[in-house]
Amino acid sequence: MRNRFDEDIWTLKKLAEGRDYDLYIAFWPEEDEKVLIKHIRPGPSEENKTKIEERLLKEAATLEEFWSPYFPKIFDIRRRVKDDSLYIISEYFPGVSVKQFLETATPKELSAELYQKLDKDLHFALDYLHNKKGVLHLDLTPDNIIIDLDKNFHVIDFENSNLIGKELTREEIRGKEGYLHPDFLEKRSIKLETTHDFYSLEKTLEDFYDHLSFLERAKLLRKKVSLKHLSIGSATVIASLALFFSVQGIDSPTRKIIKPSISRSPAIPKSAPRSVYKIKDKVKRKSSSLKREIKVPAKVKTNKVRPPRKKAKRFEEDFIERVGTKDQELKECLQLFHKSLPSKIKLEFSVQSPQNKLNSVSILEPKETTQETRICLSSIYKGIKFPAHKSNKSYIIVQSFQF
Repeated sequence: MRNRFDEDIWTLKKLAEGRDYDLYIAFWPEEDEKVLIKHIRPGPSEENKTKIEERLLKEAATLEEFWSPYFPKIFDIRRRVKDDSLYIISEYFPGVSVKQFLETATPKELSAELYQKLDKDLHFALDYLHNKKGVLHLDLTPDNIIIDLDKNFHVIDFENSNLIGKELTREEIRGKEGYLHPDFLEKRSIKLETTHDFYSLEKTLEDFYDHLSFLERAKLLRKKVSLKHLSIGSATVIASLALFFSVQGIDSPTRKIIKPSISRSPAIPKSAPRSVYKIKDKVKRKSSSLKREIKVPAKVKTNKVRPPRKKAKRFEEDFIERVGTKDQELKECLQLFHKSLPSKIKLEFSVQSPQNKLNSVSILEPKETTQETRICLSSIYKGIKFPAHKSNKSYIIVQSFQF
């Protein structure tokens, strides 16, 4: 038959073509159900073929140890009869990836409740993975999370998984840019920790959060408010207004009547790793080399008034000014998730060149902050166009805010 994949498996649909693998939905009479086929693409050299097969066998061996609804079961590992190519047969979850869902879902489907379920399901999945099996996924992205027809979430693609505590070099790390922990970009040798998976999860949750309407964001934030310091009505108003104005890109009207009450430390750059440029706290100014002769009539005294030379805006001043546009939203974000404003908060901004967009914002102090706070802050500063350094390289800056 034309759609026969192997002796007893029939191809129903080709899902994806990767650099090393093809994915198919297939029918397997032995199980009388649809299955997922992950098949090594024909054509690689013998050396590359061996490496790709090792990764596929490693993924299959890892998944064979799991008995959890959050991960696919492995049914069989085979070589296709006609060309001796390796493939694995695994459980198929009817649905789409979270990435596809975010691209096609209606506003009604993108709800605060579904966001919370994603958060809850993935934390349960990682708890099982880390604490029961001692394994890290290391490639947790919206592409590798499936949402099924019942709105349950499942994690797939364990090709990059590895054991907690193992040390890897930067060259051994494979993953999608934007979801990799900064350690994998900045260090030569990395000891694998659970924080590497949770960083990727946080980035995935940020993607989902960004697709929510301002009403759904307000609903989500309102559920997290402590009633001890903020009434339900106040929380609703603050959350709705803050999120509405941040979504629309309009200055909040509260800024017209509330004077700035946040003092800030200088934008002192952090000692940066090799892959990130260390910014010097200086901006060179070039004076004009043009000389002009002015002829003054005899016996006429003149007082020549020169316009003040416009000073070039220093890099750190520019950085502080742009970050300062979000001061009010920073306060509102902290008020929503904490009983009282901390006296001081220290944030680390990682800015990616050449787009000069926020790569990540980390809370250094205080330590006892919630995940919701981190996601809220990342959403606040995500839209800022940060100043470029003359080196045109990425940079890291630590900022302290006092209330």
